[in-house]
Amino acid sequence: MQVKNLVQFLHQWAPPAHAEGYDNVGLIIGDAAATVTGVLCTLDVTAEVIDEAIAAHCNVIVAHHPPIFLGLKQLTGANYTQRLVAKALLSNVHIIAVHTNLDNQLVNGVSSYLAQQLQLQHIQVLAPKAQTLAKLVFYCPSAFATQVAEAAFSAGAGTIGNYSECSFTIQGMGTFKPNQAANPQIGEREQTTQLQETSVAVLVQQHLAAAVIAAVKNVGFYEEVAYDYIPLLNTNQTVGSGIVGTLQEPLPLPQFLEKLQGCVQTKAIKYTQTHHSLISKIAICGGSGASFIAAAAAQQVQAYVTADLKYHDYFIPDGAFSLIDIGHYESEQFTSNLLAHVLQHKFPNFAVLKSKINTNPVQYFV
Repeated sequence: MQVKNLVQFLHQWAPPAHAEGYDNVGLIIGDAAATVTGVLCTLDVTAEVIDEAIAAHCNVIVAHHPPIFLGLKQLTGANYTQRLVAKALLSNVHIIAVHTNLDNQLVNGVSSYLAQQLQLQHIQVLAPKAQTLAKLVFYCPSAFATQVAEAAFSAGAGTIGNYSECSFTIQGMGTFKPNQAANPQIGEREQTTQLQETSVAVLVQQHLAAAVIAAVKNVGFYEEVAYDYIPLLNTNQTVGSGIVGTLQEPLPLPQFLEKLQGCVQTKAIKYTQTHHSLISKIAICGGSGASFIAAAAAQQVQAYVTADLKYHDYFIPDGAFSLIDIGHYESEQFTSNLLAHVLQHKFPNFAVLKSKINTNPVQYFV
């Protein structure tokens, strides 16, 4: 298997279109045509992690955090990033990053994996990502309507929440007149044709629209396929930042913090008090989640668990819910487990390992 095949699978799981604009995802360092000998999964790429990959005969590292965020103008070893990139290149280690595109997945995403560790139920997206959905409407001879719908479904259209193969059809009369340059499958050149047609409407993730259109065109009912592409403002139920869910049973705040501390194995948790006597509904956002405090408030949670909060952020809830900072590494530490689990299931024929190195740069003096 080549590196590009691995990248292709990761992009199917966590589409780059779902990453934030500032991010850098995909193949960051290396050769897409290289053959994969083994994969090492990690949260961060460090020099020690590259050495670990080399020792384990893994020539690919799949990381959550990309080693390069901004463009490099030089490779002189002047800073940590330059030295890291040079080490990877000289060692022939290929690095793939799956960052905010993985953060924004409801199923098998970073926040949802942490929610699983806390055994949260009834999970949903905290802050849905805008402008990720579209409606495609295809116009075809009525005899082809079933084939058109099946082609659209096979390319990824027609999913709404927990339901698949969703579509809507309307019958009508279509007209068309091929010119002399046309090669019509139905009708004659320079003659107007009237035909009973069906419009088939499906919901699609915008990044899949081109593939769905191509699949429908391959059905071969018309030389020119008429369709409407309509971007939607509908809330995407499966793509966005953070998770909201409920505990299996409500807990007083001290007991919830104890459960949380045991789950993420941290020595210290920063939090605010709340006027709620019991914690039941929880919001979680792995990594830096201060920008979603308002979204957590709108969900009427009793606690919001995230990281990288600033001093003044803690005043915002004003007792309406407990704002909890468990640390950036602590909130995302399970990501290497998630990456390894999914890749091991998909590619059982070569080694997929989880890094044993704790890459947390933050130490605690207790």
